[in-house]
Amino acid sequence: RFALASHFFWGLWSILQAKISTIEFGYLDYAQSRFEAYFQHKAQ
Repeated sequence: RFALASHFFWGLWSILQAKISTIEFGYLDYAQSRFEAYFQHKAQ
């Protein structure tokens, strides 16, 4: 029900974390997968 909003939110959060976080994590890869899921669900 709220899948689109969730994917979009976590995608944006990941992009922000990639810029400001000191923790090494694949934030941009995670953002990409979330936005791919967002657009996939949106197309359905």
